Amino acid sequence: RDNILSTLEDYGEILTEEDNFLFYFAGHGTMNKKGSQGFWIPVNAEQRNSHYIRNTSILEILKDFQALHIYLLVDSCFSGSLITRKVDEGHSDLLEQLPSRRVQTYGRKEVVSDGRPGQHSPFAACIISFLKTNKDRPISSLDLEYHVQKNVERNANQHPEAAFLHGLGDQSGQFVYRAKKDERDSNLKVSTTRLSKRSEAEAFIEAQDVNTIEAYQAHLEEFPNGKYKHRVVKALDKKLLKDSKYKPKQKHKASTGPIQ
Repeated sequence: RDNILSTLEDYGEILTEEDNFLFYFAGHGTMNKKGSQGFWIPVNAEQRNSHYIRNTSILEILKDFQALHIYLLVDSCFSGSLITRKVDEGHSDLLEQLPSRRVQTYGRKEVVSDGRPGQHSPFAACIISFLKTNKDRPISSLDLEYHVQKNVERNANQHPEAAFLHGLGDQSGQFVYRAKKDERDSNLKVSTTRLSKRSEAEAFIEAQDVNTIEAYQAHLEEFPNGKYKHRVVKALDKKLLKDSKYKPKQKHKASTGPIQ
């Protein structure tokens, strides 16, 4: 729970008005007894609402994001509870230059299928298939939404929905998916840019993604008195304890037998 919320908050500090933010949540979801509030269930949560993540908590964090486009893909039960208002916008020309705040959910306020064991859910499989078979052209959020809603219902007893996120600054723009022409060159450019002008928050997120002792140590060397120092040290200590190379040697217990 804390990891999901803190990671979202970290991204809120580094995103600019030129960035696009795509977030995919795959897991369990639920609603309260009144059906008025939806929750995401973190992997290690106890079975009580106070240990879950409220939809409203996610939306409150997203309100502070400066990104041009924010797009949530939510693959969980009762994910439709994120949608409070729905407008049939139809298909229009690509409007990348206008801000968008949208969500696509696996279902309405309903239980959804995980699919066959060891395979993707019907929702995830549909998204992956559509993106893989359309590498040569840009795909707008509305293109993907239309495809998912049409095809998931054909193959599963679920009802995907999509809509703008109310109150977060949506201006009917569209998130657009594009295949990378050369992933190696693209990664090199991103890496070079980050080394030259990355912020502490961005460096912290990178260290978390790599999640190695060396990554956390490098972060402390680069930002020895940064505001994330406490969290980095905590993560580093945790890794040190788990890594057998760094565990202190066990002392031999004194013999309790009779002295010769």
